[in-house]
Formats: sequence, C-alpha cells, structure tokens
Amino acid sequence: SVIFADLKIPESFAPVIKKNLPVDVKFSGLKNKIFSGEVEGYSSRISADTRSLLTRIKINNKEARSSARL
Repeated sequence: SVIFADLKIPESFAPVIKKNLPVDVKFSGLKNKIFSGEVEGYSSRISADTRSLLTRIKINNKEARSSARL
C-alpha cells in the first residue's frame, strides 16, 4: 500500500526539493520505524504566512504497519 503525507517544508530547504527526491520518514506514533518514500509533488510557491513549501510525500508501506496507527 501507499501513504501520502502533506508536509510544510521550511523555506530554506525549498531549493533542494524536487519531484522523485528520495526521503526517509518517521512518524511520532512509530518512533522506531523509518519509512522510505519520495517527493510526489510540491506547491509552486512559498506560503507567505508560514514561510514554508507544501510538499506531498509518497511513502511505500509494504508491510501495511502504519495505517491503523496514524
């Protein structure tokens, strides 16, 4: 299965965000588990309110371990 997470990335990291960029993700409810994923897409502009870039991460959830706890 696949999980999508929408994250607010600080403006200072915006220049390195690109589609298909590999990422490692940890969830607060599963502290000892690291999920591999990639950038699926991102906003075309920085939010003036939060100074962040809305970014969608696609996470492979092969073991289907995180769906019930998130």
